[in-house]
Amino acid sequence: MRMLRWICVVLVLAMPALPALADDYDDGWAAIQNGDFDSAFTILKPLAEQGHIEAQFNLGVMYFQGDGVAKDDAAATNWFRKAAEQGHATAQTILAWRYEASEGVAQDYKQAARWYRMAALQGDAFAQNNLGIMYFEGRGVSADIKTSYMWFSLALHNGEARARDNIKLLEENMTPADISTARDMARTCLGSGYEDC
Repeated sequence: MRMLRWICVVLVLAMPALPALADDYDDGWAAIQNGDFDSAFTILKPLAEQGHIEAQFNLGVMYFQGDGVAKDDAAATNWFRKAAEQGHATAQTILAWRYEASEGVAQDYKQAARWYRMAALQGDAFAQNNLGIMYFEGRGVSADIKTSYMWFSLALHNGEARARDNIKLLEENMTPADISTARDMARTCLGSGYEDC
């Protein structure tokens, strides 16, 4: 028991103070806002290495754009993936897009659909719209016009204006019964807080 208590005390003492991490992140974010990318990188990199999700995402952006560091697609993908794996919806959407467009990774529609779905289930309208396109075209998922319509409807609900035109295109090739079913699917999905999609 004594050894276990000692290990717990050591672990608690070794844990970084969460407010300090937040303060450091705020300093890094302020540096980004001021265009001081060198300072931002110096502040954010250790935080990202400790698992700070926003620091990971911002490092991905910095490597993608070449802000404060040399532009590096592999490093950008690495940091986006780390943030995405922790549930960062925007990082998931970007990672999905990278798989879809073969940006910094080999093209993989299944991975694109997987990451779009994760972000879509968090209400990311861009991911919802793109997932709708994938269901319509059958890329990475089985083609399904009703599911496509559902995701477009959710994207439109969440502010993605491009989804309106996508819905109109689908409606030209759907029966009224199919449209009704797809709308019910969207209502169920939204009503369940994206648990039943």
